[in-house]
Amino acid sequence: MKRAVTQDDYEALALEFTGVGKVRAEGTNWNTVTLFIAPQGGGHVSDVLEANLLAYFEDKRPVSTLIEIQDVDYVQIYVTAEVDVESYYSADEIREKVQDAVEGLLAFDAVDFAQILYLSKFYEAIEAIDGVKGVNISEFRRYDEAAATIHVDGKIVLGSNEIPEIPAGETDYAKGAKVTTSGGSQ
Repeated sequence: MKRAVTQDDYEALALEFTGVGKVRAEGTNWNTVTLFIAPQGGGHVSDVLEANLLAYFEDKRPVSTLIEIQDVDYVQIYVTAEVDVESYYSADEIREKVQDAVEGLLAFDAVDFAQILYLSKFYEAIEAIDGVKGVNISEFRRYDEAAATIHVDGKIVLGSNEIPEIPAGETDYAKGAKVTTSGGSQ
């Protein structure tokens, strides 16, 4: 049986538990460890997962240590881009590929706690798509920041309990995106 002593121990043991996708442990008091849990695939911790995880740690923690389970803070990231498409490519197909590229950068399995998101990575991913002649990203921001803004330093720094995500319910996360071809806008 493995024992949890350090924050790394708590994180490693929690990741071995079925249903836990990401975890960050933090000593929040002299005898309390808070586990920030993101279930596999994202979402919030269910009552069942919380109860089972606490039971799982019962014989793995020091007797005097209390464990608290908390949800992570998901941060919606908005990206708006104007993409110039080579004339012999379908604007609709390129739009879909751009959305897939952005989704890939923000997919649950591709992100982590306290991540720094770089605007340049979004440019790289979009420019790497066959048929893209050019791209101009006009919005790169957190949900709680003013619309149509881009960070001056080209990066979004997330907090220690934050994980980036695609805006909930958005089917077009590059909202307002214009895809243009040599023949005009589509």
